[in-house]
Amino acid sequence: MDVVVLDNQGQPVRGLAREDFTLLEDGRPQRVVGFQAKELTPPAQQSAPEVGINDERTAANQGSSERRGRTFAFLVDDLGTEALPMEDAKRAIAGWLNDKADPRDEVTLTTTSGDTWWGDRVDRGRADLLAVLSRVRGRKPRQLRSEWMSDWEAYRIAVYESPTGAAAASEGLESGGAGPPSASGASRAPASGTPAGIPNPLGHIIDRVLNRWQGPAKSRQMVMARAMELYDGTTRRIQSVLSAVERLSRGLAGARGRKSIFVFSEGFLNDSHQSGFERAVDASQRGNTAVYFIDVRGLAGLYFYGADQATAPADVGVITTEEAYLETAGTEYVAKTTGGASVRDTNDLLGGLERVARESSVYYLLGYQPDNSPDGKWHKLEVQVSRPGVTVRSRRGYQATAPSDLAASQQANDTHKSEGKKGSSKGPTRPLDPAVMASPPDETIALRVAPYVLGAEKVALARVLIAVEVEMSTLAFDATGTRRQATVDLTILGLSRDEPKLFPLDERLKLDLQGATVGGWLTLSREIRLPAGVAQVRVLVRDAATGRAGTVTQRLVVPALDRPYLTTPILTDRIETPRGGPPRLVPLAHRRFRPEGRLYCAYEVFGMTDTEGRATTQVAGSHTLQTDEGRVISTSPPTRIAVDLGGRVVRMLALPLDGLEEGGYQLTLEVVDQMSGRTLVTHEAFVLEREARVSSK
Repeated sequence: MDVVVLDNQGQPVRGLAREDFTLLEDGRPQRVVGFQAKELTPPAQQSAPEVGINDERTAANQGSSERRGRTFAFLVDDLGTEALPMEDAKRAIAGWLNDKADPRDEVTLTTTSGDTWWGDRVDRGRADLLAVLSRVRGRKPRQLRSEWMSDWEAYRIAVYESPTGAAAASEGLESGGAGPPSASGASRAPASGTPAGIPNPLGHIIDRVLNRWQGPAKSRQMVMARAMELYDGTTRRIQSVLSAVERLSRGLAGARGRKSIFVFSEGFLNDSHQSGFERAVDASQRGNTAVYFIDVRGLAGLYFYGADQATAPADVGVITTEEAYLETAGTEYVAKTTGGASVRDTNDLLGGLERVARESSVYYLLGYQPDNSPDGKWHKLEVQVSRPGVTVRSRRGYQATAPSDLAASQQANDTHKSEGKKGSSKGPTRPLDPAVMASPPDETIALRVAPYVLGAEKVALARVLIAVEVEMSTLAFDATGTRRQATVDLTILGLSRDEPKLFPLDERLKLDLQGATVGGWLTLSREIRLPAGVAQVRVLVRDAATGRAGTVTQRLVVPALDRPYLTTPILTDRIETPRGGPPRLVPLAHRRFRPEGRLYCAYEVFGMTDTEGRATTQVAGSHTLQTDEGRVISTSPPTRIAVDLGGRVVRMLALPLDGLEEGGYQLTLEVVDQMSGRTLVTHEAFVLEREARVSSK
């Protein structure tokens, strides 16, 4: 378990040793058998770039853990936040990204509506994260002042004062309703703040609201109907936050180090009738994430201080308590239970965000062996530190569920099947693995990936070929004679930065290979669709037998499909001949080749038209091959690109590599429309090395 220790100034305490900690399970001291003091060190001095490192066509996850800083997920509750507070939250997040974040921090940015999702390391992805952030809007509707009703009032009326309310039939109209037991085995405190069985001193809330409302047509029926409507919306907003916390925690479970989820929201009730609380907390504890609540309302005045209010209500003190505390009790509960904290009652959201983010820079990792086997019960945890005046943040306990029961429970409770279908007419047949959405690069299974933008479809989407290479020695193969079998799940997710669209592909692969040993790289390719603009491809490979995974992310730019463009050039040293078909180039996910044989390059030209807008085939292409130092190896003058039988303007080159020195090279491709003079140019980098790792088929 992660433990954060803060002094009385809120600064992380450094230099603590194992003997400074006492860990209690169910009140009994435990022997700490594992202890590590974790501290994020300043970024090391940047060394000279490796040859070919500036190539942006490919990505690999090898060595990603060495370049990683802290891991954060920013969950923006757009469904539960009004427009003005949302702008304050966006300014705070943007300020942190620009000035406070460590360049190595891995950040996932998402909203409860699901319209925004992006993740990257700050140094290379800051501009994209800010662009995605700019699309976020507060979607919580603003109520009319004359018929205003708080979430807490709507909850009390709908649940306890309605004849059909969830609690009215079983607990009576005046009961506080402690609700079902929580993960700890004890009932959570009632959201109303009124102990169960004690009459409400304010009488029926419906009467209070009715007396406050303005207008001749007001009635108890109108108040009741409005309460039911508001409570239904509140329920959906609460579930959206809790589902997102659960999904993020599950996705971050495989990441190393402390993982923090920052929930930017106006907060919500601790409604004991919502089933998602315990699933979110359980997922957080299993994923070892800490949830922080950042109240975006700041120090805003309460509703009855508005200029359109003639007089303040009679019960100002009670209503103030309801709005200030009871309406955020749910977010407070999740934060404290998972070892996080709350930032509230301040207009300095940036300062609050910086303080809680700093907690991930210095923390302590404690490990112990529980006395009992998994018994399905909740076990309370407490950490004490032998330093006066310190604040300790750690998770409050864990559910001792057997692995088999946990897997069955997760499958039964997964409610996110619709995620993978957004933006695609055909989604996956199973829930999308959360790790492909939230996890930073994972190198447990070694991966390489390269996206290739191909031609456009009529629906303004580009066909994008994703080349994936998997290091087979990192998979678990079963032996049957001389054959080796393994089962892996492949998930590819395309994200548009500027549009709220996801494009998923998900399948299970059965690998059956011949040979006593399994090594080398397995090469495969799949197609997805993406709109024009900046996009991101996220690839996850999970070993079905062991659960081990590898993830990698690659950024790409899809050109404007209504203008002339070149497809992404395919550079490869492999040609295969399918049975009964013509030879074809094999797209690869690497740009490192041996200096021998031939290097093939193929690209296609789209959108070239004459002065009257008609398609033209009078297109010429040329190329220049040179070293990174600028020494020209070969060049060709512009020659007409032949049109194939399908009307495609395609060129393929075969560049001899024999005798070339090891090092970095650049291939410049230039295409000219001989009618209009329009020119397209692209530069493709690659590396020649004698010990290059060659992909296996």
